[in-house]
Amino acid sequence: MRNRTFDRERRILLAAACAAVAAAGLSRPGRGDEPVSGPGGAAARPPNILLIFVDDLGYADVGAFGCRDIPTPNIDGLAREGVRFTNAYCTGAWCVPSRAGLLTGFFAGRPAPRRIEPIGRHLTAAGYATMEMGKLWHGRAACSEYLEVLNNTNGRYMPPNPVRRTGAKEDVLQEYVTDAIARESVEFIDRNKDRPFFLYLPTTAVHTPLQAPRKYLDRFADLKPPRQIYAACLSAVDDAVGAIVAKLRAEKIDHNTLILFASDNGGIGGPNGSNLPLRGFKFTPYEGGIRTPFIARWPARLPAGAVYDGTVSMVDILPTAVAAATGKQPEAADGVDLVPFLTGKRQGSPHETLVWWGVKTGKDGSWVVRHGRWKLIGKGEEPTELYDLAEDLAETNNRIAQHPEIAQDLVARLMAWRQAGDERAAKDAGKK
Repeated sequence: MRNRTFDRERRILLAAACAAVAAAGLSRPGRGDEPVSGPGGAAARPPNILLIFVDDLGYADVGAFGCRDIPTPNIDGLAREGVRFTNAYCTGAWCVPSRAGLLTGFFAGRPAPRRIEPIGRHLTAAGYATMEMGKLWHGRAACSEYLEVLNNTNGRYMPPNPVRRTGAKEDVLQEYVTDAIARESVEFIDRNKDRPFFLYLPTTAVHTPLQAPRKYLDRFADLKPPRQIYAACLSAVDDAVGAIVAKLRAEKIDHNTLILFASDNGGIGGPNGSNLPLRGFKFTPYEGGIRTPFIARWPARLPAGAVYDGTVSMVDILPTAVAAATGKQPEAADGVDLVPFLTGKRQGSPHETLVWWGVKTGKDGSWVVRHGRWKLIGKGEEPTELYDLAEDLAETNNRIAQHPEIAQDLVARLMAWRQAGDERAAKDAGKK
């Protein structure tokens, strides 16, 4: 394997994330009132798009994914009325690389084009009213409007919560922060119910240190802290989802609204985020660090109650949203439009191979390659662990000694992935 330092790769990652932040600050105001056409130029209104990205939510802490001690009826309703993904992955096991991939459509850890258009800028250009609110300091979507919660870096939830609104206007939320975000979301929908809109909600919950008001804590009197507090924070998120869906239904626009729900990475483990039966947690290269409970709901286009087993990544969010809004994918992106796979128009898996490289997947600098049923983990320049996820989802049986040829094949795929990124960077550098 080539001698590439993780410091260099981390700089590439941070540059991509910073590009998203900078783009948000420099994007044109974008009124979002340009004429809008449906996919393929049809006169029908394009779908509204909501992207809900929960912070540090455990894979197994949603009822639809097996949780039994924390009811999440509204999130479960998204799965019941949409598609639940069983092989969905974040682009990093921690905050920054995860959001970099989500917001740009490019994998963290290898060079991306010099000009990156975050998801909000794409949709503003398509005539959407665009808004982002919540935890924005790890990356901005470049929406026309924003509400950034300022004091949740350390997980503060209780009011007063200072925020910064569109135009750098300072304000203070006098509510529990998750409740305030739910209210602001409903108000944004009300203001824009007669036009297509995009709403990005990176929640502050359920990141530690956790806080919750009595009305949520009382729902879980049978649980002991800290699980009780975690459950209360997640229940508030579920209520927010319920309030948003109720507003969409009241305005009779829920049928043509694409809702995408996921966690930014695995839970932190223990009572604060269960990833069972997956091994590991946030910051680790195991499934509990990078697999996300992903749900997509769009009654107008997607089947209800479906389970999709193909391998998908959060880099697919941007192409999926842009294709839904405009009828075509962006010219450059590592992700793909998922809708044709979910409706049966395209066969196979959206991604045969996924790579996590140079993004500090684990605290020790681990990297990962998944291809089909096999997953390879390495540290430094050496592959160290090989797992057959089809038979060993909990990653308990390291098969690298029994299958060195598979490990070699996955290393070759890693190198091909790296080379493709280098070639793209060289080509991009040659453009005038």
